[in-house]
Amino acid sequence: MEPYKPWFLESAVKLLNIPSHKVKLGNFPTPLHPWSFSFQGKTYNFLIKRDDLTDLAASGNKIRKLEFILPEVLRGQHDWIVSLGPTQSNCCRVVSAIAPRLGLRSAHVLVKNLECQPSQGNLFFHSLFGSKLFFISRDHYLQHGQQKLLEEAKETLMKEEGASNPYILPMGGSTVHGIFGYIDCFHELEGQLEELKGAPVDEIFFACGNGGIAAGLVIGKLLSNSSYLKDVKLTGYIAWDEKPAYFLNYVNEMLTLVGLRGECKAEDVIRFETAKNLGYGINSGEEIELIKCVARSSGIILDGSYTVKAVGSFIKEKRHEGKVCIFLHTGGMFSMMGSGHIFD
Repeated sequence: MEPYKPWFLESAVKLLNIPSHKVKLGNFPTPLHPWSFSFQGKTYNFLIKRDDLTDLAASGNKIRKLEFILPEVLRGQHDWIVSLGPTQSNCCRVVSAIAPRLGLRSAHVLVKNLECQPSQGNLFFHSLFGSKLFFISRDHYLQHGQQKLLEEAKETLMKEEGASNPYILPMGGSTVHGIFGYIDCFHELEGQLEELKGAPVDEIFFACGNGGIAAGLVIGKLLSNSSYLKDVKLTGYIAWDEKPAYFLNYVNEMLTLVGLRGECKAEDVIRFETAKNLGYGINSGEEIELIKCVARSSGIILDGSYTVKAVGSFIKEKRHEGKVCIFLHTGGMFSMMGSGHIFD
C-alpha cells in the first residue's frame, strides 16, 4: 500500500472523496496503439487502449478499481473478500488472483447464466487460487438481491470456514474510490496521445457492465485540459440487462459523491447504448464471426460477453467514418476458454 498522488490537484475543478492510498497491482500504463482489422469485406482503423494487458491472471479493467478499494480492505484487517457476479465474472476472477498476493482468501456468489464445466474459463482460476464458490440461480438472485446474498455468504464463511472479518465487495468494484482507477486511465491517455502527436480524438467507446468505467472517464474528461481529448465523446455499450437510464443515474450519483454534480450532468458528456443483443454472454453468428475475424486479422481477442458487443455495435452505427476513435479494451479473454467449439 502506498500514498495516492493525484494528478489533478492543480485543476480548477476540485474533487471530494479522493482516496488517500492505493495498492499497486497492475502494469500501467497499458499500451495505446493503432488497431486495424477486417470484417465482412471492410477494414476498420481505430486506436486501441489495451486494458486487457493490465496483468496476467488478473487482467482486465477491474484491477484498476481494486487498486483503490483494497486499502480499505487492508486497513480494516479483513481476511476474506466476498464478491458476486455471473458465472464467468471477470471481476470475481481478478479478486481470486490478487487475494493470495495480499494474504487474503476469496469467495464468490456466482449467478448461473451459462452452463459451464468447473474447469472452463474463469472458473478454472477460482479452483486454482482456492476460492470458495456459491452458485445460485438467476431467479434466486432477482428474488433476494445482491446485498442480502453477499451478507448470507459472509455469514456462511464465518460459520463454516472460520472467517473472522470478511469484506463485501460491491458487484464490479464500482465504488466511489474504485472509479478513480478510470479517472487515472483518462490521464494515461492524455500522456500517450501527446507522445503519438496525432489528431484530436473524436470518440472513446467501451463495453459497459456496471458503470464504474463510465463514471471514471466522465470525471477524467471534466478534469482534463488535453487538446487531444477536449471535445471527445464517450460511448458505453451496455452488455447487461440494465437500461441507459440506470447508467446515467449511476454516473450522476458518482458526480455528486466527488462534488461535481454542479459542473455537469452525465447526459452532457456520455451516451449509453444497449448492446446485449441475444443476451449476456450469448452470441449471434455474426458476433462469433467478428471475434474470429478480429483475432485472425489483428491478433486481438474480443470476449463474447462484453467487448465483441461493443465493437460490433459501434461499427454498425458507422460513427467511426472519417474520425479518430479509441476502443478501450476492458479484457475478458479468459472467459472464452472452453468455448472453442463455437469457432470450429
